[in-house]
Amino acid sequence: MRALTAGAWPRKLAAATACVVACGSRTGFDLGTGSSSGGSSSGSTADAGGTPSPCGPQPTVLASGQPDPVDLAVDATHVYWTTQPLGNVSTGSIVKVAIAGGPPTTLAPADGPLAIAVDATSVYWTNQSGGSVAKVPLGGGAVTTLVPGLGFNDPAWVAVDAQSVYWLDYGPDTGAAGAVRKVPIGGGGPSTLATGQAQPWSMAVDASAVYWIDIALDDDSAGTVMKVPLGGGSAVTLAGGQHYPSAIALDADSVYFTNGGTHAANFVDGAVLRVSKGGGAPVTIASGQIASNGVAVDDANVYWVSAGMRDGVGAVRKAAKGGGPVVTLASAQASPGAIAVDAHCVYWLNAGTSAANENDGAVMMIAK
Repeated sequence: MRALTAGAWPRKLAAATACVVACGSRTGFDLGTGSSSGGSSSGSTADAGGTPSPCGPQPTVLASGQPDPVDLAVDATHVYWTTQPLGNVSTGSIVKVAIAGGPPTTLAPADGPLAIAVDATSVYWTNQSGGSVAKVPLGGGAVTTLVPGLGFNDPAWVAVDAQSVYWLDYGPDTGAAGAVRKVPIGGGGPSTLATGQAQPWSMAVDASAVYWIDIALDDDSAGTVMKVPLGGGSAVTLAGGQHYPSAIALDADSVYFTNGGTHAANFVDGAVLRVSKGGGAPVTIASGQIASNGVAVDDANVYWVSAGMRDGVGAVRKAAKGGGPVVTLASAQASPGAIAVDAHCVYWLNAGTSAANENDGAVMMIAK
């Protein structure tokens, strides 16, 4: 499951489309963060409590030299992320750095980590190669495997609330064997919330439901935005006919998502959209976003990345949730992917450049 671009597009898509979108970026997976609503692409919103903003109007590097960072999550004091060195899905790490600055700290080695989420005590992630869902204390320590034996590529996205850890089983590249599952946060037997999904990827949760995108790898106009009650039941399609949807975020009323675009348009027709949690016609917030990827929201705006068509031309952007002018916050980024926001800052991952085999990835921030 390696990402098309950086961070949020499922990594199994790489063979089909990565070079079209950003050649050299995320082509090594076989194929993405983080509050209780499901990781960076769900728009973590750590409250800075009125403290001075740590970010300024220019992009700031929080950590450099990261080997192909994949997904990130944010709390009030730290940014957390996963790394999976390009071309080696059996290695990687769970890493954090203080928002105020300082050296990165490795919390745990991992077996090809993908998605990440955090709560008040722990960091949670999925292992692509190890086929498991795991956690480690925020400060480091012993790793707990919550769900083992899922098989290579099956665990994709992850989200957490006060009761459960949720994940997506991506399934094979063809057919509809993907699923939505959960396990008690303290451990125990897993349960299945929805089955029959094509290739489910990014997810988020609120107080009543789990939301996710289903890519439909073999048809770039057949992606869907889905939801199911937290306790399971009938899965509901909120939006169909989407063009490689890649990331998802929530506010009180709506689901926000990005579309990567279509092969026919060479992915320059990517878009940022929203749909009501109750369903209805999707509303386009921004169009013409080349290979749009990670997405996050706050009270006023939606934030996303556009990966671009080659190394070093990615961008971080925002627009009002109700629509309006698109503002570019950062340009000339090296394959940006996962994104998160807090009260003051926007955080994102740059996967790195093909010339450096994506060993020059970075964790970035800028003022909102």
